[in-house]
Amino acid sequence: MKVDGENYVSVFACNNTFYAIDEDNNMYAWGSNVILGYQSDNTRTKLSTGLIPNLDADFTNTPKQIFITLGLRNTPEKRACGKISNEANKKLAANKWESVSIGPTDVYAIDKLGLMYYWGDHEEKGNLFSF
Repeated sequence: MKVDGENYVSVFACNNTFYAIDEDNNMYAWGSNVILGYQSDNTRTKLSTGLIPNLDADFTNTPKQIFITLGLRNTPEKRACGKISNEANKKLAANKWESVSIGPTDVYAIDKLGLMYYWGDHEEKGNLFSF
């Protein structure tokens, strides 16, 4: 599928938020950055933003490349999900992606090393991983 000149091999969507992985295993996101919830009277309300890392706006129609610069505890080597064993692997970690799954409040992604990342979830007041 071609979007804005990029060849995406897989696209994932939920509630107007889109994630895609291209032929080179780069990941992009666009659409809604808003995490919605319901009040006690079933009125929908904006809880926070956070479905698209490093995006302050509620929406973008331009695909934004996703990569993680800092892992849990502020160093990629100390991630709870795995350890990066050598310099060559550091270039793949949180930069080249295998898959992504998106829900109404969460995004989970697996990089080419098999390490899992998570962001979103308004209940957590931020991200497990720093961006």
